[in-house]
Amino acid sequence: MRPPLLLACAASLLTAVQPACARTGPAAGRSSRRTQRARAGQTARPGRRRTRAPAQMVNHLGETLKQTSMAVALLGDESAFTGRARSLHYRWFTDPASRLLRPESDHAAQSRLLVADLHGAYARDGHDSRTADLVDTLQAAGPEFAALWREHPVLGPSCGPKRLRHPQLGTLELHCQTLVDPDQSQRLLVFTAAPGSESHARLQLLSVVGSWPDRSY
Repeated sequence: MRPPLLLACAASLLTAVQPACARTGPAAGRSSRRTQRARAGQTARPGRRRTRAPAQMVNHLGETLKQTSMAVALLGDESAFTGRARSLHYRWFTDPASRLLRPESDHAAQSRLLVADLHGAYARDGHDSRTADLVDTLQAAGPEFAALWREHPVLGPSCGPKRLRHPQLGTLELHCQTLVDPDQSQRLLVFTAAPGSESHARLQLLSVVGSWPDRSY
């Protein structure tokens, strides 16, 4: 049974999204869908901004479009970045400070996950897209991304627990429940913890503790 919070988020998401055929029509070409996907993936729809949990809307490039106040307290203000740094994928492979949020022992797995995610986006968007531009930039930025890209990692069928390090609350083990709007290339991420766990208790303190220092540079 899905948690009530996720049901509420799902309802908000579904009421904001029309069926893809209502917008594109059966005769719409692949290039047209890609153009719509690229444009729509840069702004969050109003119908997906209603939740009080740690939650945020991101696009296929890892750019945060909207965060709840609880998500800002948990992750920092990820919507404040500009330029290429808007992309979590870009920051992860070019800015060591972006890795402070995760335990060092999780870094390798997170790198593979982000590269696999970009592989999926690249397959959908093609070589003439913002995704391809980001991939080219990251391949030139350092050997870690380039090596992983050649391995062609694939996303698994499910998302395991995530360990996040908060500067005041310590390490939290969380589940990231994801609602996907494939047509708009946006995902609603909702962070939860097992009721009764230490991480759940810490998560409740987000509203009264400070968040990460400003990292929007």
